[in-house]
Amino acid sequence: IVVLYDWTPEGELAYEWLVRELGEARVWRAASLATNVQGLPPSEAQQLAAWRTARTGPALIAHPANRTALLLGGRIPAADLYPLGDVRASHVEAVAGRWSGPPEVEALAADIGGAAALDALLDAVMEGRSGERLAAGAAVRELYERGRQSRLRPRVVPKVGPGTLGIDLFD
Repeated sequence: IVVLYDWTPEGELAYEWLVRELGEARVWRAASLATNVQGLPPSEAQQLAAWRTARTGPALIAHPANRTALLLGGRIPAADLYPLGDVRASHVEAVAGRWSGPPEVEALAADIGGAAALDALLDAVMEGRSGERLAAGAAVRELYERGRQSRLRPRVVPKVGPGTLGIDLFD
């Protein structure tokens, strides 16, 4: 597995977890988060995955994005595996002491009182509860709608709780 390593708390957690589960020889870090878009060269992660595949067999690319970032972050670099994709930002913060997401998601969390408040409001908006009536609820709904196209892309997310992307959340 090649981890798109971005020096975030999620990157640290994903890398450490995968190394603990699979062994250091099976997990590699790739510092580049560039994606392979038409006309651009393959990212470092794609090059490393191809190199590993040629020498040791198939390699997967893993992105460390948390659930909150995947739901609200819009375009997230494509990967085969999102090991923390069902772990909320507030849970990452509880384990790692901090969390990360796209700048607009982090700013919204700061405005409404932190990752736990953002995750609670996101749940309310997704469930159609009263959170949408708040100004922050409208901002969460807007970010959630903007990220819809990214969420429709197939991905592997280990299931931790209800509403897992690609397992029981398909919008």
